[in-house]
Amino acid sequence: MSKYIYNGFCFLFVLILAALYFCNWSFALSVPYSLGYEGPILWAANTLSDYKNIYPVSGFISEPWIVTIYPPLYLTILSILVKLFGPVYFVMRIYNMLATILLAIIITRLFRAFKCPYFLIGACLIFFFSFSFVLLQSYEARPDITVMLISVFMIERFVHIYKKGNHSFKSYLPVLFLSVLAILAKQQAIVFILSIIVFLLEQKLYKLALKFFLTWLLSVLAVVYILQLITGGFIQHLTFLAPVKSSMEILAINLNDLGADWPKVFFALITVPIILFVVKKLNDLEQLPLILFFVSFALLCYSMGIAGSSINHAISAAFALSWFFAIALKYMPKSLTVVLIVISAIGFTGHTILFENGPKVLPFAKSDIVYLKSLNLKDKLVLTDDPNLNFITDSRPVIIDSVTFLNVWKFTNSDYLHLVNQIEKKSYAAVMINTHSLEKNITVWWPKEVIEALENNYKKEKKIFCSAWTIDIWLPK
Repeated sequence: MSKYIYNGFCFLFVLILAALYFCNWSFALSVPYSLGYEGPILWAANTLSDYKNIYPVSGFISEPWIVTIYPPLYLTILSILVKLFGPVYFVMRIYNMLATILLAIIITRLFRAFKCPYFLIGACLIFFFSFSFVLLQSYEARPDITVMLISVFMIERFVHIYKKGNHSFKSYLPVLFLSVLAILAKQQAIVFILSIIVFLLEQKLYKLALKFFLTWLLSVLAVVYILQLITGGFIQHLTFLAPVKSSMEILAINLNDLGADWPKVFFALITVPIILFVVKKLNDLEQLPLILFFVSFALLCYSMGIAGSSINHAISAAFALSWFFAIALKYMPKSLTVVLIVISAIGFTGHTILFENGPKVLPFAKSDIVYLKSLNLKDKLVLTDDPNLNFITDSRPVIIDSVTFLNVWKFTNSDYLHLVNQIEKKSYAAVMINTHSLEKNITVWWPKEVIEALENNYKKEKKIFCSAWTIDIWLPK
């Protein structure tokens, strides 16, 4: 096969993947309610836009229960957009989509630094962006794409500087700056920073590795100290999940969410050892994606086992594999790259769910929003899973990020007496609970005591769809 046929074959699948992204993005922009864990993000961005504290210590003591588990960089970016355009998901999702396009450009620049042909770059971009959780993060208002954007740019700068052969600490200051910025976007950036340090140690650049690590650590500690002084609760919020232990059961549930992405995982398990056996020895910088993969894999096995986590924690490992294939497949027959594209295309089947099923639900969701506004809940206390519903009803939230709170309370043996007492007193004007929490013998988030109090004191009025989950509306009896 000529290179034109290979390039045309790859370009065809790039166009198909781009079309699938466009279809999902178009529908996501039309949805006026949260598509996932967007409610707490919108609350934090809106609160910051009003120059209020999103890390209050009081959030752990009394209503409203508030926890913010992310550092402030991404939330600050969104708060500026919310200040300009109002608390709407549209502008937050637009930002993520633009960040995704920029991420693809920077990944391409990184791969070109290793002299990868465009056919191979296209194939590896297909491999990475065909993961369903990458697509999900591209339109959902969450910090994963932002932290990947900064981290990959950091790696690209590191590779550029390292190839020049100037290993003075001063020359790596731009990388150091980006490494601090990345950790302020999301804690997951630590895998990229550790990978660079491990690589420097492997190259016997011990002084540079030590200076880089210590300067990064002191810089982060200084920023954390300042944020703690300003907010009074920054450290407590970011460490709030610490009591929740990782479990194999949760890890298995999250891995099951790979769905149509499993063929890519099996392809990697089979081909990576073969490639390493054939290639024998990779050059110095060519080892960096493998280091990143193993560091990411070690940490994701723990983090994905924590209750409330999701498969999106695997995004850095998926990128590392994509980067490794972009480098290593240069030394292999082109037919293997063709197989990579075909295997990746299987993942396309998981990309049609949103824009196929979403339009069926959207008309009901829009009528549900009208119904919620008719309840006259303005300034009243409303207990709900999704703060988005507090925005719709203009009500006061009881809890921000119920998933995190309820998982922590479960591990700290909290008895939920406060919530039970408030429900028994009918203190809440309405309760809006994830339907799955009320299935028999399944208390996904809410404990049995809370559900029993709810059923005894409130009446289920309606099931609504204007949230990331199906929600039951309960009003006092």
